[in-house]
Amino acid sequence: GLHFEWPLGARMLAALYAMSMVLKMLPALGMACPPKCRCEKLLFYCDSQGFHSVPNTTEKGSLGLSLRHNYITELERDQFASFSQLTWLHLDHNQISTVREDSFQGLYKLKELVLSSNKIFHLPNTTFSQLLNLQNLDLSFNQLSSLHPELFYGLRKLQTLHLRSNSLRTIPVRLFWDCRSLEFLDLSTNRLRSLARNGFAGLIKLRELHLEHNQLTKINFAHFLRLSSLNTLFLQWNKISNLTCGMEWTWGTLEKLDLTGNEIKAIDVTVFETMPNLKTLLMDNNKLTTLDSRILSSLPSLTMVGLSGNLWECSAKICALATWLGAFQGRCSPHLHMGDEETPTTAGMVVTTEEPFPEPSNAIFTQRVITGTMALLFSFFFIIFIVFISRKCCPPTLRRIRQCSMIQNHRQLRSQTRLHMASMSDQGPYNEYEPTHEGPFIIINGYGQCKCQQLPYKECEV
Repeated sequence: GLHFEWPLGARMLAALYAMSMVLKMLPALGMACPPKCRCEKLLFYCDSQGFHSVPNTTEKGSLGLSLRHNYITELERDQFASFSQLTWLHLDHNQISTVREDSFQGLYKLKELVLSSNKIFHLPNTTFSQLLNLQNLDLSFNQLSSLHPELFYGLRKLQTLHLRSNSLRTIPVRLFWDCRSLEFLDLSTNRLRSLARNGFAGLIKLRELHLEHNQLTKINFAHFLRLSSLNTLFLQWNKISNLTCGMEWTWGTLEKLDLTGNEIKAIDVTVFETMPNLKTLLMDNNKLTTLDSRILSSLPSLTMVGLSGNLWECSAKICALATWLGAFQGRCSPHLHMGDEETPTTAGMVVTTEEPFPEPSNAIFTQRVITGTMALLFSFFFIIFIVFISRKCCPPTLRRIRQCSMIQNHRQLRSQTRLHMASMSDQGPYNEYEPTHEGPFIIINGYGQCKCQQLPYKECEV
């Protein structure tokens, strides 16, 4: 038959071609996971690896990328072009100060974006324009002093928005107009001095609003006109001295209002009349000297009230409030407010699942139980042994100790009887009777306590 033999040069060329093909396939086979990263299927974890920029990958189907605690300073345009399928992206605890327009271009499937704890001072108005499926956005602990009115335009699926601990001074009108699905909004620890009338327009599903630790001086509840689903409103630790209602509609969804740590001196009787379902009202640490009881009695659903730490005036003006508090069936201060605690939020974003204190192993736990049980049994039998030896060896001694104890008890009883008879003879046949007036202690200040007494003729004496 025919026999064909390749020349030596042709064989070398074929070998080189095969080697080049293998080298081209290597990135797809083993280089999909970026260096220094830990990859679990389609999730890339590149935390605390000293990255100064976003690493590249040939894996186009990655679903999650975490670059927390690195040294990234800038996000360029099309920065995440190789991560087009991402559903969550964590960039918190970096040094990011600049975010270019279209930095997140192509991330149409992204649902969660965390940019907290950076140095971002400005965001272009089109930063999030392509993130149409975004549900959770965290911009807290940055240096934002203002927001473009169209920054959140198009984010109709956004549910939680964190803007805590920035330097925001104002909220642009209709900033949240397109955030129709937003349920949680945190604007606490900023520099807000006032609220625009339409600042919260569009938030028809908002349930929890945080405005604590700002510089607000007055609150008109008419500014929350469009928040028809709001359940909880936090306004503590501002500089609020004036509360006005300004609403002609009933705010039936509000159940918790926190006004702790402000400068409120007086409250109009009609302020809370439009909140019939309010259950928790906290006004601790203000400058109230008196409070009309009609303010609280107009809240039929109230179950928790905080009034401690105010400058209450011990006069007849406080008696109506004392009577109301005496009949109040819910919880009241001072054991109500537990400081400036962070309230659990709805739909918070889970960043880590590490347990700081792991549970001890079952073997160690079993060993401790057995050791403790043996020690108790040994102590019990040792005591029984001592008692048995004492009864057998020294019965006369035990009897003497018992007799001496009984004699001493009889002597003490006779002495107390003689003293009591002597005191009765000095006082005479009649004793003073001092009836105690029943009345609630309502004021607890650092300088003492004020007691209102309800007298038979229904007047109040302080």
